[in-house]
Amino acid sequence: MKSVDYEEFVDLSKLCTIRIGGRARKVFFPKNGSQVSDLLKEGKERDRPVFPIGIGSNTVFGDGVLDRLFISTKYLKKYRTWWEGDWLYIFAEAGVSFKTLQQISEKYNLTGFENLAGIPATVGGATVMNAGAYGSEFSQIINRVYWIDGNGE
Repeated sequence: MKSVDYEEFVDLSKLCTIRIGGRARKVFFPKNGSQVSDLLKEGKERDRPVFPIGIGSNTVFGDGVLDRLFISTKYLKKYRTWWEGDWLYIFAEAGVSFKTLQQISEKYNLTGFENLAGIPATVGGATVMNAGAYGSEFSQIINRVYWIDGNGE
């Protein structure tokens, strides 16, 4: 994990929307999927519980110093768009915000995202939770999901 940036004794209240919680012994800030994979493999080898952190909505941290494998998606914000026929596709890493997806949707005059636009979420968290509002769910507009499992694969 030496190649992955990290901070020690991070105030977790600053990493969630309700602004409560203790401190993380370490929070890792991977910059690509390979680094995420390495972190997950090491966590598995050391039998350390993994806790991913997006923007921290729907997240409540405990008090005290928490010694988990905290992985922030802060720098996993790459995205790209491309056309296949009449369809525009968006590839977005886990840390891409819904605000960014909303801006892309508006730029290309896309439909399907308007009911989800105000949700404080990132792609990673919204995918796991199947974020939804006003009768719409994220799964209705997702075509494909790439993930890294708990073994780092």
